[in-house]
Amino acid sequence: MRDDQLVLSDEQAVTATADSTNIIDLGAGTDHKGNALIPGAGKTGKMFLNITVDVTTTSAGATTADFELQDSADNSSWAATPIKISAVAKATLVAGYRVMRMPLPPNLRRYVKVIYTVAVANFTAGKFSASLDWNAEQLT
Repeated sequence: MRDDQLVLSDEQAVTATADSTNIIDLGAGTDHKGNALIPGAGKTGKMFLNITVDVTTTSAGATTADFELQDSADNSSWAATPIKISAVAKATLVAGYRVMRMPLPPNLRRYVKVIYTVAVANFTAGKFSASLDWNAEQLT
């Protein structure tokens, strides 16, 4: 079951470099260092970022895509996090392909988004979904 409040992109058409449709606010709660306290932190298990291909990508060139999670303390100044997959070839980006499922790193700031970076040539087609979820196998 998907929590719509944890959806960054839902079958988002990406032809050129773009931010995810949505930004997720991990909550106003912060620790003494200003890091977001992830909702549901009392649960056991980890929160994961999932990115999948919904519609196969096409382009006239040897297009690649990078997928990166960024965070922000104020929803305006963004920075890279350790979560990034680089230079995925268009031939790999077929419908149903899971680009990533990675646990969120510690010390994320309050807001998160995904950046889709398209290189070499723009896509002429392609849709992606990105969301956060809990590792169900570890939940109590």
